[in-house]
Amino acid sequence: MLILAGGLLWNSWQSARTALLDAADQSFGDIGNLINEKSRGIVGPAQATLRQLSFDPLTRATRLQERFERVVVLAYNPLLAAVYAGYPNGEFFLLRRLHTPELRLLFDAPGQAGWLVQSMTRAPGGRLTGQWHYLDTGLRRLRTQNLPDYQFDPRQRPWYMSAQGTAGQHLTAPYLFYTSRQIGVTLSERSRDGRAVLGLDVDISAIGEEMKALRYTPNTQIAVVDAQQRVVAYPGTLQHLQRQGEVVNFKTLAELGILALQALATNAPQARRAYGFEARDEPGTACAWKWTRYPKASWISWSPYRTATCWATCAGTCSARP
Repeated sequence: MLILAGGLLWNSWQSARTALLDAADQSFGDIGNLINEKSRGIVGPAQATLRQLSFDPLTRATRLQERFERVVVLAYNPLLAAVYAGYPNGEFFLLRRLHTPELRLLFDAPGQAGWLVQSMTRAPGGRLTGQWHYLDTGLRRLRTQNLPDYQFDPRQRPWYMSAQGTAGQHLTAPYLFYTSRQIGVTLSERSRDGRAVLGLDVDISAIGEEMKALRYTPNTQIAVVDAQQRVVAYPGTLQHLQRQGEVVNFKTLAELGILALQALATNAPQARRAYGFEARDEPGTACAWKWTRYPKASWISWSPYRTATCWATCAGTCSARP
């Protein structure tokens, strides 16, 4: 009798576990598709803009005023955090969107400023001179600030060197922008005439906000991590960032204390299906996918069985959730 009861319990648990994995597989697929679609919607227009700019007169402009005449073109894409051009003589021209009070404060901008142009131009004597030009939302110049101590050589930046060396577009892994502290990626491409290298900064921090809705049980853990297990995106919070003086870095899974995801990132295979995974002696469902737009990063998720029991009983309903 005991053997029969045990067998029935085992079969019942296996059936529940199978239902849980099937529902989790559907939900993990929805999550992966949503993250990839969101990133595609952000980066895709930027890639098209960069291709167009590679033919733009900005790449041939040799005077600051000529470059200012192209600002209206550079400001076309509302998703861009910054767009810029670096030149072989060390000159630089960047247009940055100042769309939040925090960014205006960071760059000491007037209250009515909507844009900032950062420029490095070479004076007749050969010296490079830095300037910041504040523009209103209509791209009219408000104020110019001379920065004699401002030093920036685009030719020494990774985005310039990678694009200058080979044709085509180059996409960085997600990282923290040095000046704005936004999380994003940089796209770069050499102009068609070879006279400049163009770059675009794309803010992807909104994906962290989107991830808040992807936790299908209260104890579900989900994150986007790079190859070093640094947390690039985490649901609706900036706790994955750490400041060391003026430098801000991504924390690792270990530093955040997310032990289940650390175990998953270390030991689990990349699989586009849900599977059972035991994290620190606790069984659960897990999935790990390469992030389609950023091959150097992956998103991983894990949920313990103990909080998913009622969810498994209504798997059909839950699997339909985004």
